[in-house]
Amino acid sequence: MSSQQSQQPYSCNPHITHQRKSSNLSQSRHQQQFSHNPPAGVTLEPVNSFTYTNPLSYESYSSCSFPLDSYIALPNTSEVEGPPGVNRAEDGDIKKTTSAQQAWLKSWIKSRNVKLEESVSKLPNITNTREQILQTHYLLQDMRLKLDKLKEIRETANEDEWGENIEGLENFKKTLESNLSCTTGQKYIEKIKIKLSKVRRHQKWRKKHIKKLQSVRDERQRRRETLHKTIDEWRTEWIAKELALKREQARKEEAEKRVQEAEAKKSEHKELIKLLEKVKKLRDLRRERLKREGFY
Repeated sequence: MSSQQSQQPYSCNPHITHQRKSSNLSQSRHQQQFSHNPPAGVTLEPVNSFTYTNPLSYESYSSCSFPLDSYIALPNTSEVEGPPGVNRAEDGDIKKTTSAQQAWLKSWIKSRNVKLEESVSKLPNITNTREQILQTHYLLQDMRLKLDKLKEIRETANEDEWGENIEGLENFKKTLESNLSCTTGQKYIEKIKIKLSKVRRHQKWRKKHIKKLQSVRDERQRRRETLHKTIDEWRTEWIAKELALKREQARKEEAEKRVQEAEAKKSEHKELIKLLEKVKKLRDLRRERLKREGFY
């Protein structure tokens, strides 16, 4: 068994052959074997036995062959084609081809007349600029005072005192020059002009917007007052109509009451007349009886 494994280290026992049922093909093409080569660095373990889990007989598979005496062949990573824009090198590194895509994107943006947002330099703050100019003005005044003081002590000051004053003036001069270089540059002045124009435009727009809002509020107030006036007029008219209807209803009720009273009096008068007629009839009957009895 060991000699067979050394000769065929990856064989399946029992050996089963697979035969296709085709009359047009030759016997050599009936048998099909599946051989694969393993990738580099991959080893396969020898197969010593082959067990069926499905309860079928070997006779039904007498023509089947599944040789396991060869390696499984896997595709090489260098031969696999990657997604669009990605190339696989032989050493496994991925190289992205973005130049063509960037060129296509730029041409598409140009054809669509799309302007990309350019980096806009931040405009200076007006408040900070005003404070800086005011600080420069104060520094200039202090420097003038120091110059006047230096002129006064020019003949009486010693060398050390003179050097200290000159050093202080030089420091003032450097600070003043740095402030002036920041506030008197052409680009800075242009930015300040742009900022001031934007502020003025904003103030103008704000005034216009406030005026528009005020006109809208006035129009809304006018409409509200007109609506309230119309509602008040309608309410007054409705109340007057309601009062007129109530008065008319009261008059009708009063008339009906009077008619009912008159009808009641008339019915009472009729009853009295009927009673009088009955009394007269009774009197006549009594007279006739008395006549028959001979009293008359």
